[in-house]
Amino acid sequence: MAAFKKHENDPANAILARYAYNIALCESLYPVLHFLEISLRNAICRAMASRDCADGKLMSDGRVNCWLDRPETTSILTPNHRKKVSDAKREIGKDMREVSEGRLVAQLGFGFWTSLFTSPYGDRSPRQLRMWPSLFPTAFPNLDAGMTRALLEERLTRIRHLRNRAFHHEPIWTRRLKRDEEDILQVIYWMGYAPAEFAASVSRVQAVERAALEPFQSKITALAISAAKRAAL
Repeated sequence: MAAFKKHENDPANAILARYAYNIALCESLYPVLHFLEISLRNAICRAMASRDCADGKLMSDGRVNCWLDRPETTSILTPNHRKKVSDAKREIGKDMREVSEGRLVAQLGFGFWTSLFTSPYGDRSPRQLRMWPSLFPTAFPNLDAGMTRALLEERLTRIRHLRNRAFHHEPIWTRRLKRDEEDILQVIYWMGYAPAEFAASVSRVQAVERAALEPFQSKITALAISAAKRAAL
């Protein structure tokens, strides 16, 4: 609980209130992070499908007929990413489900999708297209002028680090989450107006930040009073 102290002699109730507040802040990020992850993987797959037409079904050789599961000689994926795809197929098979493009996309984690913006996926030349920036118009139709693959990678890496902290309930209570929320919504907006508006409409980040510690201090004080009464009986 040391991460929720402000001063060495902080009372236990104050520390617990910050701990509970942190849980609420982590939870408040889930909707916008969810919309980002779904939008990102869909945007990438939509863009790649426009270049690599396939039916997404399982083939006789065990591969899925889509860009994610091409042979090494024709795949645009790095060896590390090809291994992640193989691992994802194995996990799907453990559940006795047939591997398909949709299930494969859902199985691959957020880190996989964000790492598709690293330098190996930058276009080499007009004759050696990889992914970015040539796929920007399809995947990110609202992208700001001047945005590059490297800048987008930096933005997504920052968001991924925040996501990992929130999902593991690490301390985020000292951050300016309104700015983080704006970063996330901006990336969603670059992919489409509708998902960005929907994500903003269900987000609770600012409501939780405005309420701050008071609701949790009140609850913990009430619990402490109740516990004291029970102990006195």
